[in-house]
Amino acid sequence: MAFSQLRLGKRHRWVTSLMLASVMLVMLVQVGYAATDLSYFEKAKINWRQYAGETISILAFTNPFWSWCGNAIPQFEKLTGIKVKPLVLSESEFFDKQMVSLTSGSGEYDLTYLFSPYFVWQYTPGGYLEDLNKYVSDPRLTDFDWYNVDDFYPAMLAMGEEKGKQFTLPYQVETCLLHYRKDLFKESGIGAPPKTLEELHEVAKKLTTDKIYGFDNRGALAPGPMMTPITGIYYAYGAKDFDEDTLKCLVNSPESVYVMSLYAKIIRECGPADWPTRYWYERNADLQAGKTAMTTDCDLFVPVFEDPEQSAVAGKLGYAVPPGGPSGIMSSAGGFGWAIDSASKHKEASWLFIEWATCPGVLLESSVSGTNMVPVRKSVWESPELIARMSAWDEFREALSANLEKYARVLDVPNPKNMAARIRKMEALQEIWMGYDAQKVLDKCAEDIDRMMKEAGLYKP
Repeated sequence: MAFSQLRLGKRHRWVTSLMLASVMLVMLVQVGYAATDLSYFEKAKINWRQYAGETISILAFTNPFWSWCGNAIPQFEKLTGIKVKPLVLSESEFFDKQMVSLTSGSGEYDLTYLFSPYFVWQYTPGGYLEDLNKYVSDPRLTDFDWYNVDDFYPAMLAMGEEKGKQFTLPYQVETCLLHYRKDLFKESGIGAPPKTLEELHEVAKKLTTDKIYGFDNRGALAPGPMMTPITGIYYAYGAKDFDEDTLKCLVNSPESVYVMSLYAKIIRECGPADWPTRYWYERNADLQAGKTAMTTDCDLFVPVFEDPEQSAVAGKLGYAVPPGGPSGIMSSAGGFGWAIDSASKHKEASWLFIEWATCPGVLLESSVSGTNMVPVRKSVWESPELIARMSAWDEFREALSANLEKYARVLDVPNPKNMAARIRKMEALQEIWMGYDAQKVLDKCAEDIDRMMKEAGLYKP
């Protein structure tokens, strides 16, 4: 059986399977997994050691899942006899290195992870990614019943699928939530989280002091800051990047000019002066230090924010769906998934790593004792252990469930230049933040993106 047989409709049908799981209690899979116990894996009817002696290289960057997974690699090595050599970079270095490695055809790194579906759109046209269907369908490599493919939410699998081929296998999904300081809201007499961008502006101004950013977010010139933090709000105000039929750039529309201008104004008036250089590392550090009143970003950071050993605001945060606009509430969605370089010389060994890293037991352990949010398997999402852990985080599971059931979706129009367009749009947002005329900035941005799309043969006026 191939992953593609489980696909759930089109890209906008993002939440159907998760919504079903949230309104009925699924039958839990008792995985019986412990971090040092190999007996769980030995139940799989495959020879884990059939590629013992091989070495696989992994290209990674520091994120919540890798913080756990990297430390668990010795277990995989003991189980399989396969040596793992990871290169762990910062996020910006990672994306640059990944592009060079994949497009060169060198096979320097056997495995990496992609933010799906966006980088799947980018790398599949060139044939740079391996189709994983052949590995899951091979009984030598995969015990289909033990691995339990049906346990994945089909919508999560669909993010790594393109034209019937499965290019990534998910370990993490993320959507955008509003994170806010409940204590500061109470002290300032603010009764509820802001429901629109205009309300967010007013609340942020009220909370801004010489020691507190009323609102902060990522601002560096990279794909990430233009994805989760702002995309949902952007679409909620009727803005779009591309026409779905022609792929003409629409970032200079009146709706886009309005929302980009207001968002930049909020950051300029209520955020840090070094916003254009900030990644999530810097933003998270300030939030954890108690310097930030509100942010809109990935839900996956919450375990760190709520850890008293790492965060001064543990227990002080509230969570809500992101602010909406004239088109309603929208939250961008995507997920990180493992991929094999099509030029790899160790594909089977790499698949065994993916099978290990995404099996029910490992994903449960990474969510219950680690920092992997949000689960991509039904058994993990509905596990009593994870429910108990989340219960201590005020409003989080409720807000996340509402987000996944109603608002989260892949909003962008699929195309191989999506990430390049995002970076150019981020550059425009920085210019607007610096005070340049928004309409002129976005007219030039649209002109540049149209040219890029024409050169790629994607936009033909």
